[in-house]
Amino acid sequence: MVDPDPRPDPDPEPDPEDLFPTFLLEPNAASTQPGVRRLTRAELRRTVFDATGVDPDVDAILDDREIINLQNDAGRSTVNEPGQMLAYLELATDVAGRVDIDARLPCAATCTDAELRGYLEPAFAQRLDETDLARYRDLYVRATDTLSAEFARRAVVQASLISPKIIYRTEVGDASGELTPHELADKISYFLIGRGPDAELRALADDGTLADEVVLAGQVDRLLADPRAEEALVAFFFDWLGLEHLDLSLKLAADELPEGLDRSMVEEASRMIRRVVFQDGGTLRELLTTRTTEIDGNLAAHYGISGITGAEFQEASLEGTERAGLLTTGLVLAAHAKESGRSPMQRGNFLIAEVMTLGFPAEFGAAAMTLPDGVEDLSFREQFEPLETTQPCLNCHRMLNAGFAFDVFDSVGRRFPADRVGPEETVATFDAPPYASVSFDTTVEAVEGLSRHALMRRSFVGQMFHSAQGSAPSDDDADTMSDLEDAYEATEGDVLALMREIALSSRFRAAVEVSE
Repeated sequence: MVDPDPRPDPDPEPDPEDLFPTFLLEPNAASTQPGVRRLTRAELRRTVFDATGVDPDVDAILDDREIINLQNDAGRSTVNEPGQMLAYLELATDVAGRVDIDARLPCAATCTDAELRGYLEPAFAQRLDETDLARYRDLYVRATDTLSAEFARRAVVQASLISPKIIYRTEVGDASGELTPHELADKISYFLIGRGPDAELRALADDGTLADEVVLAGQVDRLLADPRAEEALVAFFFDWLGLEHLDLSLKLAADELPEGLDRSMVEEASRMIRRVVFQDGGTLRELLTTRTTEIDGNLAAHYGISGITGAEFQEASLEGTERAGLLTTGLVLAAHAKESGRSPMQRGNFLIAEVMTLGFPAEFGAAAMTLPDGVEDLSFREQFEPLETTQPCLNCHRMLNAGFAFDVFDSVGRRFPADRVGPEETVATFDAPPYASVSFDTTVEAVEGLSRHALMRRSFVGQMFHSAQGSAPSDDDADTMSDLEDAYEATEGDVLALMREIALSSRFRAAVEVSE
């Protein structure tokens, strides 16, 4: 008898050996670029400071949502809740009350249109049309009539800081499908130096010459040579690697640590990025494997390095230690560790999810929170080895167990006593099919191997492009991403060359298609 309602057999269960993690920056989806980007808190702080000379408190401003490890993704860009609007108003009111008004909006008597433009146009990084200027002129006149000339000038500053021209930047372009000159000035400036355009960039946007490829290339080179580019790149690395929120007071060893150690850790990592990339013209691989650092007395004692005392940072060699490069700085190790004890899985997850930008689909199975039986007489490292061959654990642990390479360091980045964690416990493999696996016996071998890994290249290029675009790569970006990876490989991983390549790409200059 024939089945009157035949149904296909259900899909068979996937073979565990065929389960691969997902590279989260694979350009295989529709673009999520909204065409309007709200400044991040860090960008807003720098922009307000440049406009007013006042360093604002931005803590009450809407948190920047982290999307695939970056906080400048434009996925949430609208300020539409009363509490959010009030936070911007309070920031503007505070800054307007503290600004040196005679320096920022000097007016001999009544402010003229030219004097109002002299403050507003640099603040907004664009020319004001007569309609926009009239709003500020009318506000100034009303405030002068009812209060005082000084209050009126401060009211103009206050109003400017809650303008969409400060809070947002657009990428909707013109009829040509490319960014307008002012949008392009904004985009390259926020990407390369983390703040709004300076006078030279604004002038080129005003007269339209910024759209010329030779002029644009010259401006990209100028901005990359600007000291502010160093600050922006450090911020990118801290964002990508999740280093912004280290709080050593939460560690159980907090009482053992000298005051200011967290600041020393931040300074060491910042100096390493600046030195390798900007002073030495280095590559990502050099940043991850350098055996030279700069530390103060706090960190020297923390690392067990002799000959350095006091608050001054001095160059130190990491030769003879188990440290090499950015991933073995105290900042990274402490940021990705539990409050106490050993943290191989936390550090393994950091390598997978943040450094390599991989994700685990649901079919990988639920996490098993207990070790297999019969491991009581094994070392801590040996207890985890069965998880690399046991289902459903192996899907994740063949990568997670790479965290043991960094587990000779405790929760605050110190070397564990050798009698507690011996060097043999760093033996591990990073196995992320279909990519080649890499095995290592020491921490230094681990950073050397990981720095050359194909996923490291893809993740870094993808995240830099993600940061520039304010959106994870989409299917429209596939060709650009391939070209960027090839160019990055050709320069052996030159960081500044990659940033230049992105900023000069046709995709970077393209406007965002906004649906009606």
